[in-house]
Amino acid sequence: MKVNREEIIAILAILVSIYLYYSRSSDEIVNYFIGTILILIGVFYSVWYLIDKFEEIKKNTKEINKIKRKLKTKEEINMVNQRLSKLEGWKEVIENIALRRSKKGQIDPRIILFIIFLIILFMFLRSQGII
Repeated sequence: MKVNREEIIAILAILVSIYLYYSRSSDEIVNYFIGTILILIGVFYSVWYLIDKFEEIKKNTKEINKIKRKLKTKEEINMVNQRLSKLEGWKEVIENIALRRSKKGQIDPRIILFIIFLIILFMFLRSQGII
Protein backbone atom coordinates (compact mmCIF):
# COMPACT_ATOMS: atom_id res chain seq x y z
CA MET A 1 0.00 0.00 0.00
CA LYS A 2 1.49 3.30 -1.07
CA VAL A 3 1.35 5.87 1.69
CA ASN A 4 0.57 9.40 0.58
CA ARG A 5 2.46 11.72 2.88
CA GLU A 6 0.08 14.68 2.48
CA GLU A 7 -2.94 12.60 3.50
CA ILE A 8 -1.19 11.31 6.63
CA ILE A 9 -0.13 14.83 7.61
CA ALA A 10 -3.71 16.06 7.15
CA ILE A 11 -5.11 13.23 9.28
CA LEU A 12 -2.51 13.85 11.99
CA ALA A 13 -3.32 17.56 12.02
CA ILE A 14 -7.03 16.83 12.44
CA LEU A 15 -6.35 14.30 15.20
CA VAL A 16 -4.00 16.67 17.03
CA SER A 17 -6.64 19.40 16.92
CA ILE A 18 -9.25 16.94 18.22
CA TYR A 19 -6.85 15.86 20.95
CA LEU A 20 -6.19 19.45 21.96
CA TYR A 21 -9.94 20.17 22.02
CA TYR A 22 -10.73 17.16 24.20
CA SER A 23 -7.65 17.58 26.39
CA ARG A 24 -9.37 20.57 27.96
CA SER A 25 -12.04 18.27 29.26
CA SER A 26 -11.68 16.84 32.71
CA ASP A 27 -12.21 13.26 31.57
CA GLU A 28 -8.85 11.49 31.50
CA ILE A 29 -10.15 8.43 29.64
CA VAL A 30 -10.88 10.54 26.55
CA ASN A 31 -7.40 12.05 26.74
CA TYR A 32 -5.77 8.60 26.96
CA PHE A 33 -7.94 7.23 24.18
CA ILE A 34 -7.13 10.04 21.75
CA GLY A 35 -3.44 10.00 22.75
CA THR A 36 -3.31 6.24 22.12
CA ILE A 37 -4.95 6.71 18.72
CA LEU A 38 -2.36 9.34 17.78
CA ILE A 39 0.50 7.09 18.90
CA LEU A 40 -0.91 4.11 16.95
CA ILE A 41 -1.33 6.21 13.82
CA GLY A 42 2.27 7.38 14.16
CA VAL A 43 3.48 3.78 14.60
CA PHE A 44 1.44 2.51 11.65
CA TYR A 45 2.66 5.36 9.47
CA SER A 46 6.26 4.53 10.41
CA VAL A 47 5.72 0.85 9.64
CA TRP A 48 4.09 1.60 6.28
CA TYR A 49 6.87 4.03 5.43
CA LEU A 50 9.54 1.44 6.26
CA ILE A 51 7.73 -1.25 4.28
CA ASP A 52 7.59 1.03 1.24
CA LYS A 53 11.29 1.80 1.57
CA PHE A 54 12.19 -1.90 1.89
CA GLU A 55 10.12 -2.70 -1.21
CA GLU A 56 11.90 0.09 -3.06
CA ILE A 57 15.28 -1.28 -1.91
CA LYS A 58 14.29 -4.77 -3.07
CA LYS A 59 13.23 -3.41 -6.45
CA ASN A 60 16.46 -1.45 -6.82
CA THR A 61 18.50 -4.51 -5.82
CA LYS A 62 16.83 -6.55 -8.55
CA GLU A 63 17.56 -3.82 -11.10
CA ILE A 64 21.19 -3.59 -9.98
CA ASN A 65 21.62 -7.36 -10.30
CA LYS A 66 20.04 -7.25 -13.75
CA ILE A 67 22.39 -4.46 -14.82
CA LYS A 68 25.38 -6.37 -13.40
CA ARG A 69 24.45 -9.43 -15.46
CA LYS A 70 24.13 -7.31 -18.60
CA LEU A 71 27.46 -5.62 -17.89
CA LYS A 72 29.16 -8.97 -17.34
CA THR A 73 27.74 -10.25 -20.63
CA LYS A 74 28.92 -7.14 -22.46
CA GLU A 75 32.40 -7.48 -20.94
CA GLU A 76 32.57 -11.11 -22.08
CA ILE A 77 31.45 -10.14 -25.59
CA ASN A 78 34.07 -7.38 -25.65
CA MET A 79 36.78 -9.84 -24.58
CA VAL A 80 35.69 -12.30 -27.30
CA ASN A 81 35.77 -9.49 -29.87
CA GLN A 82 39.31 -8.56 -28.82
CA ARG A 83 40.46 -12.16 -29.13
CA LEU A 84 38.73 -12.47 -32.49
CA SER A 85 40.42 -9.33 -33.82
CA LYS A 86 43.81 -10.69 -32.72
CA LEU A 87 43.08 -13.99 -34.47
CA GLU A 88 42.05 -12.14 -37.63
CA GLY A 89 45.36 -10.29 -37.56
CA TRP A 90 47.25 -13.56 -37.23
CA LYS A 91 45.14 -15.04 -40.04
CA GLU A 92 46.31 -12.29 -42.39
CA VAL A 93 49.94 -12.83 -41.38
CA ILE A 94 49.65 -16.59 -41.99
CA GLU A 95 47.98 -16.03 -45.37
CA ASN A 96 50.77 -13.67 -46.41
CA ILE A 97 53.41 -16.22 -45.39
CA ALA A 98 51.54 -18.99 -47.24
CA LEU A 99 51.35 -16.85 -50.40
CA ARG A 100 55.07 -16.14 -50.27
CA ARG A 101 55.90 -19.81 -49.78
CA SER A 102 53.55 -20.94 -52.52
CA LYS A 103 55.11 -18.49 -55.00
CA LYS A 104 58.63 -19.81 -54.40
CA GLY A 105 58.04 -23.06 -56.27
CA GLN A 106 55.94 -21.66 -59.10
CA ILE A 107 57.29 -20.98 -62.55
CA ASP A 108 55.63 -18.53 -64.84
CA PRO A 109 53.89 -20.38 -67.73
CA ARG A 110 55.17 -17.77 -70.21
CA ILE A 111 58.70 -18.82 -69.39
CA ILE A 112 57.86 -22.48 -70.07
CA LEU A 113 56.24 -21.58 -73.41
CA PHE A 114 59.28 -19.47 -74.33
CA ILE A 115 61.65 -22.38 -73.52
CA ILE A 116 59.49 -24.77 -75.61
CA PHE A 117 59.52 -22.25 -78.45
CA LEU A 118 63.34 -22.00 -78.24
CA ILE A 119 63.69 -25.80 -78.29
CA ILE A 120 61.40 -26.09 -81.32
CA LEU A 121 63.31 -23.25 -83.02
CA PHE A 122 66.61 -24.95 -82.24
CA MET A 123 65.32 -28.30 -83.63
CA PHE A 124 64.03 -26.55 -86.77
CA LEU A 125 67.29 -24.75 -87.33
CA ARG A 126 69.22 -28.00 -86.80
CA SER A 127 67.00 -29.87 -89.26
CA GLN A 128 67.68 -27.17 -91.85
CA GLY A 129 71.37 -27.51 -91.20
CA ILE A 130 71.89 -23.99 -90.08
CA ILE A 131 73.19 -25.05 -86.72
